[in-house]
Amino acid sequence: MKYLSQHLFILYMVALSLLLLCLYAVSGSTTAPPLPPTSAISHYFKHAKLIAYTADGSLNYRADIRQIRHDGDSQPAHLSDIKIHYLEPAAQTHLIADAGQIDKNQHTIYLHGDVEILSEEYGRESTQRSRVQTVDVIVDTVHRLAATSAAVSIHRDDQHLHGMGMHADLATGKLKIIEDVKVMRQ
Repeated sequence: MKYLSQHLFILYMVALSLLLLCLYAVSGSTTAPPLPPTSAISHYFKHAKLIAYTADGSLNYRADIRQIRHDGDSQPAHLSDIKIHYLEPAAQTHLIADAGQIDKNQHTIYLHGDVEILSEEYGRESTQRSRVQTVDVIVDTVHRLAATSAAVSIHRDDQHLHGMGMHADLATGKLKIIEDVKVMRQ
């Protein structure tokens, strides 16, 4: 009888040890990184790729976004580390920004922080490249237009242009500075 009691005691201790070990392993492996506060966030994405199409079904733009946070149905979504690509037969345009917002219909994107617009226009005999730097841009995704009233610097081949405000046609890669234009040639 004493022999049976010792075996039951040992079996009980082994089972208890295994149970505690399993609980410890499970509790340690299910620890997830903290999530953002969820009180008002309705959507949260990391490393998102957006593809937008026109009404006729052709590609409008493609976007790579490090983080998207949407705080409610009527609010714009907040974006960080944004790269928007317009790929047209006549030009390729890439918009790069630290941060931004996109309206719920995805018709308007507000870019801010360090904003760059890189474009390549394909001509019959050559390709013209330009780089625009500014602090904010409003993008009309339906009409493929971009604009700012902030100071802009445009670097194109051997020219450097500076001024206030800009309009850009993202489909053709054409840019226009609005006022106080200063041109420097190298």
